[in-house]
Amino acid sequence: MRNKKLRKYQKFDVDKVQKYYEKIAKISFAVYLFSIFFGTSLPFRERTRDIDEITTSNPINQLVFGALFIASIILLYYKKQKVLEFIKREKFLFIFAVWCFITILWSEYSFVSFKRYIQFFTAISIPLSYFLYIKNSEKALQVFYYILAAYVLVSLATIFTIPMARNEYGFWRGIHTDKNGFGQICLIALILFCIYFSKSVSLKSRLINVFFVFAAFALLLGSRSSTALLTFLILFMIWILFQIDKLFEPIGIRKTISIILTVCGIGLTLSIILVVPEQFEALIGVTGKDLSFTGRAYIWKDIWGYAQDHFFFGAGFQGFWVINSPRLEELYQVYIWLPIQSHNGYLDILNDVGAIGALLFLFVLINYFFNLSKLKIDQPWKWFVFASIILNITESKFLSGKAPAGAMFIISYLVLFKDSMMLEESATDSKAIKSGSLNKYSSVSIDR
Repeated sequence: MRNKKLRKYQKFDVDKVQKYYEKIAKISFAVYLFSIFFGTSLPFRERTRDIDEITTSNPINQLVFGALFIASIILLYYKKQKVLEFIKREKFLFIFAVWCFITILWSEYSFVSFKRYIQFFTAISIPLSYFLYIKNSEKALQVFYYILAAYVLVSLATIFTIPMARNEYGFWRGIHTDKNGFGQICLIALILFCIYFSKSVSLKSRLINVFFVFAAFALLLGSRSSTALLTFLILFMIWILFQIDKLFEPIGIRKTISIILTVCGIGLTLSIILVVPEQFEALIGVTGKDLSFTGRAYIWKDIWGYAQDHFFFGAGFQGFWVINSPRLEELYQVYIWLPIQSHNGYLDILNDVGAIGALLFLFVLINYFFNLSKLKIDQPWKWFVFASIILNITESKFLSGKAPAGAMFIISYLVLFKDSMMLEESATDSKAIKSGSLNKYSSVSIDR
């Protein structure tokens, strides 16, 4: 009798600790997302135009993300068995993360690389700790919804009441320093509200989501961020392709039509570039860019030249863009607007972690789409991955855990494997119940 009471007390104690950690995971995830979208600096700051301003640290940022990192490590340690299961299922992102850590060894600025790696790892550990404590990834979408709904409302209020919410050209930037960062958040919000509108059932929810869709789209247009606008246009074309696919699904030629349309689209684009390049330039000009992508092509060429010096192993994780380094001083003689990235996520990965790291990251993308094709449930998070892949052609956000596009890529990637684990565990439990190895009247816990 005494042993029975002891076991009951121990079970109660474990459940209590589980709920306590679950609450911490939810709060940490919400704080992380709020910090990503709203930022931890004072609003309405002007764009940095001095090297000394770039090197100035943000104590609030360090405190918030430092505390979140420590909390996530504690939460993951409590779920270490689940973490190992997750890594065995996913593999590639964690192999890539391990290689990034190894490259710190030959970075000329190893301490800077290490600090930046902690930021990158935090962008993985916080969402992962959250997903291991919740049973349904739809709850994560709800957190995004509330934060981005608040963001859109705040942005509308500030833009029409505070002059500093616009830059010197009149373009909208909200509480951010630049219109491009603002435009990318508006793009993420627009994708999210479109997802919720498609899932709306009641008239009230549809009207609310219609309002937020139009509000986010208006903010995106007002930002005049050509990168975000071009990404939206490409995503819209991909969505149309999916809708055409569904029309031909009943007769079994869905994939065939997709392949034909994709090949025709690529062929048409290449034909325009090669045969009538002036038309291609005019098309690009609609988005506010030229063939050099507002000077980005020139910096791509220079960074490619630097990447040749350490082609296979890289300069070390984020060890190239270090203020006051000789290489950056050379670049700043030419690019007086003080870039802190090459404005191409793929090129920065090659430059930082070498061809080996770039190949590993390619496997990460392949692994995602391979598992996405096998998943039998709708995966709305895929639109954030698509957006990030496109955005990183002219921006460098993949390895930046504090950039909204980079954070969304990592979170959406992790969600796919979280859902796969849940489906597999549910199927295993169902088989066990049918075979009689589990009592079908007992409650089966996913997070055991």
